[in-house]
Amino acid sequence: MVHKKNILVFNSSSKKLSGLTLVEVLIAVIVGSFMMAAIYYAYSVFSGSYLSIVEKVSVNKALRASMTDIIKDIRMAGYIDENTNILNKTNFEAIKFDNNMVGSGGSDQISVIFDRPVDVSSGAYISNRIQSRYFLSPMDGPPGTGFSLFNALTTCGDAACNNNLVVTPNRKISDFVENLQFRFYGEQGQNLTTFSSSQVKYVEISILIRSTNEIYPAAISKNFRIGEITIPKNDRYYRDSLTVTVFPRNIIK
Repeated sequence: MVHKKNILVFNSSSKKLSGLTLVEVLIAVIVGSFMMAAIYYAYSVFSGSYLSIVEKVSVNKALRASMTDIIKDIRMAGYIDENTNILNKTNFEAIKFDNNMVGSGGSDQISVIFDRPVDVSSGAYISNRIQSRYFLSPMDGPPGTGFSLFNALTTCGDAACNNNLVVTPNRKISDFVENLQFRFYGEQGQNLTTFSSSQVKYVEISILIRSTNEIYPAAISKNFRIGEITIPKNDRYYRDSLTVTVFPRNIIK
């Protein structure tokens, strides 16, 4: 019987195992550092751009929401419903205006009066005379935080809303409203400073709102024209204004 021996043969020509040299490790670390810095820079730029867009969209949404409510009520100013709860239906001023209200940052206040239907689910149709008031009031927080736009609804007890039946809590519409202005024009396009409701042919509304947070890397100086006044600003906040002309269709003759 012949036994064969297992013989392990090493090939002297086979490649030897090797690792990275110190120079190669240093190069890899440097390249990796540059890549991480580039990624962080790109993230910072895109993150800042995204936050900037969010702030601008929020301001524009607040402008539209504020204007929508005010426009709707001014268009209703002077509307008289035959089924109103008021006996003397016609003897009232449909628009009341207060210029440069104290504690509102130099903003205006407007009140409009009209008849609005009550819930008619019972089948008995009736309307209440409503006074809708729009004004600015300081926001909660330290002085200088800004102003909020509020709407206050009152159910009137007489034609001119001198006696109030029900006063609802103030409804906040928007924050960081910096100014609210109203201008009134007559039939010939003249600017009315004092007027009765029947003289008003159209109303110009202007509003200025700023962003909640600063979005610019450095302060930007800019002037905003709101109604008849110019408001200078020099900071890092984003601001936008909106001006709309409204026809109070129920008092136009």
